[in-house]
Formats: sequence, C-alpha cells, structure tokens
Amino acid sequence: MEIDSYAMFSRNQYDAHRLTRDMLEGSMERLASRCKLEDDVEPKQNQRRLLADLGSADGSSSLVTLDFAVRCLQSNYDTVDGYPLLNITFEEHPASDENKLKSTLESNKEWFKRNDITWNVLMKSFYEPLFDRDSVDFLMSYICLHWLDTTDLPDGESISHWKTLGDEDRAVACDWVHINEATAPLRVQEEWRSKLAINHLAKFLALRARELKPGAEMLLVM
Repeated sequence: MEIDSYAMFSRNQYDAHRLTRDMLEGSMERLASRCKLEDDVEPKQNQRRLLADLGSADGSSSLVTLDFAVRCLQSNYDTVDGYPLLNITFEEHPASDENKLKSTLESNKEWFKRNDITWNVLMKSFYEPLFDRDSVDFLMSYICLHWLDTTDLPDGESISHWKTLGDEDRAVACDWVHINEATAPLRVQEEWRSKLAINHLAKFLALRARELKPGAEMLLVM
C-alpha cells in the first residue's frame, strides 16, 4: 500500500479503536487523578495538558476515539474549577496528505471549541524526536507501528527493498504483502524480526520515553 493512500484505508481499522476502549478509559481515569494531584500541589493557571495521537491519517478515526477519551477524562476530573485544559497534537508522516488531515480537524472546530481544546498538526516521522522532554501527558497510536523506519533504507529504495533481502527471495517477493503471511519466506520473517522490527520498535520507545512526563501513559495498538 502506498503511504499517500493510507488515510483512505485507515477508516476500516476503527474496530481496533473500539476494542481498546476499556484500556483507554483506564488511562483517562489515571490521568484525571494525576491532574488533580498536580493541581492541588502546584496550581498553574491556564496550563494545558498535552495529548498526542501518532499516525492520525485523515483524523476521522482519531477524533471519534479522542471524543471518548476526553469525555472519560472530564467525567473523572469534574471539580468546581472545571475540566483540565488540553492541547492535542495530531502527528502524521510528512509524505501523507496534510491538507486532508487539517480539513477533518477544521470541520470539527465546534467540538474543539466546546471542550476548550487547542490543536496542532505535526508532519514528522515518529522515528524522530517529536516533543520536548517530559512534556506529553498521554500518547496514543493505533495500527501504525507496523510502518518501519524508512531512514534505514538505502538511498533511492522503497520499503519493497526489504522484501528481497537475498536474490533467492526475489522470485516469491510478489506473493506476499505482510511479513506474517504464510507465503513470506521464513528466513525473511526472521531477518525482519531480528534486524528491523525489534530495532525500530526500540528506537520508537526510547524516543517516547524521553518525551512522556513521569507517570504519563502511552496506548499503542499494533
């Protein structure tokens, strides 16, 4: 699948969002508790908590999930001082359609206004630093981490380069799309796991660990 067509197909993956709502609800309950504690210890007027969605595609699935998350957060935080102020960052790969993502977000401006939420779009790869150290209160990413870090590719090559790690694999490279398919050679599967997937995931987690606040959570669906 070409990356610029990902937004169109990503809408079909919303079932993965719905199936994890119990985990998302738990994360929002804990975030609300942490916000209350921080506000009791050191109140900061007009401080906005940072939520981030990595791999937002066209934003449609993200917004439905974030609406659920925000309602959970508000219901658990509800105090005489109101709800916590939020800023949400929508991250997407720079090769994707930024205008389509922004159009979706702009079309939901009433939702942002009603919940007093500011937002921004970040067109960067999540295999590079995205946020300041200890700045993110909650991060989520749905069905995105199967995308590998393309900076590891030789110059001028596409992801298809990794399908043919040896000449003997070229004959069957067209028989499979996803690495876990039965037609993908076992040798290639093992090389992907040991030399690509593990290293790329470790890189992603190391970057996010630096950016998350102490006690902050990350919800990843792969």
